[in-house]
Amino acid sequence: MRMLLGVLKKWIIVSYDRLGLVMICSAAWFVAAAVVYIGNGLLLRGHQLLLGLSLFALIVLALSPITAATCLVAKKILDRESVSAKDFVSGLRELAVSAWALGLVQGLVTFVLMVSIWFYMVFLPAVPIVHSQGAHVVVLMLGMVSVWVSLFWGGMMIYHFPLLVEQRPGTLMILKRGYLLTADNVGFTVGIFFVIILLTCLCLLSRFLFPLVYLGMLIILETLALRTLLLKYEAIAPEPTPGVDDDPWLKS
Repeated sequence: MRMLLGVLKKWIIVSYDRLGLVMICSAAWFVAAAVVYIGNGLLLRGHQLLLGLSLFALIVLALSPITAATCLVAKKILDRESVSAKDFVSGLRELAVSAWALGLVQGLVTFVLMVSIWFYMVFLPAVPIVHSQGAHVVVLMLGMVSVWVSLFWGGMMIYHFPLLVEQRPGTLMILKRGYLLTADNVGFTVGIFFVIILLTCLCLLSRFLFPLVYLGMLIILETLALRTLLLKYEAIAPEPTPGVDDDPWLKS
């Protein structure tokens, strides 16, 4: 709990202190998402299957590099390096290929898990042969397993893009390290996941906050969460303790 509260305190202070960069990254992500969604709908109206497939591909192509570039900006902020919008643009070029690979894997795994939940929780219960008590219990258990695996996968994804920027491993290694971090820090990950849900709901309900600050604040939170765990395992050097007149927003 102390570790989680420390992350949340830094998250709020850093997000406020670098609000301009948070807004630039968030607006770029929102505009790209809106253009992809609206343009795809206009071009493929009435073709639901093609619409879904092309939307998936375009989301991976457009949004994954923006997410990775925002992680790079967040890393530079937390490293107390000089950072500007130019770093965001250079991150788009530098991390595009790796981000596409990671985004594709994330999308495919998420799709398979969602189909699995639908199959066991919606489709099979409607089949007459499953109405027997024994079969119904088995199907319900399989559905609950699918839900649990999906939630665990959601926890793993918190660390994926920050890992991509922090350590630059391959996609499979990112998945492995994301699994290990989540499995060994379930309570901490659940806390971060809950905060992400609250942030998402708040931004969606207020409307104007979603395009202005959502992605930037989300990525800073995820990057702080990853660096806190890496510091726990001594995988990164501890941050120097700043003086009062140095960087007060980094004080714990």
